[in-house]
Amino acid sequence: MQSSCANMEIVVEVNSCELTGDNGTVGKIWMESPDYAFPEKEWWDFPVVILQWWIEKTVALARDEETGVNCEFMDGPYAFRLSKIDEEVLSCSCCDRRWSDDMSPEKFIEEYHLTTTLQDWMDTLYRAARKMLDHCARMNWSGKDIDRLAAGIKKLKR
Repeated sequence: MQSSCANMEIVVEVNSCELTGDNGTVGKIWMESPDYAFPEKEWWDFPVVILQWWIEKTVALARDEETGVNCEFMDGPYAFRLSKIDEEVLSCSCCDRRWSDDMSPEKFIEEYHLTTTLQDWMDTLYRAARKMLDHCARMNWSGKDIDRLAAGIKKLKR
């Protein structure tokens, strides 16, 4: 399935989030466009950790350190590949890698593809990370992963 210049929103249901025994955070997080949810609506994962990973990858793209990056979900065989088409436009391929032995993009099984702007992607990533950090603060949660996300979100500000 393909969508052209669709906005992909990162959805984090902070009210579903809870701390694990090692100060990790689990909860519902997924990506959603007008006609698609990836990996699926209300996906359970580790939002603090994966948002921080995605920020690092996105910053590398924005700084032209990379032309394409793989962004993973921690749970399940799901990842998406962001590739720069030009300075402003990104290609996003949502993939199931359960049949792949490695993270080689050519071995991903693409489920959905869209294009978006780098700025739109950075904005949704910032909103999701900010929402997660605000929730952690309200809940008085702390830990290394939360600290890393707080440091990472500053890199998205321009």
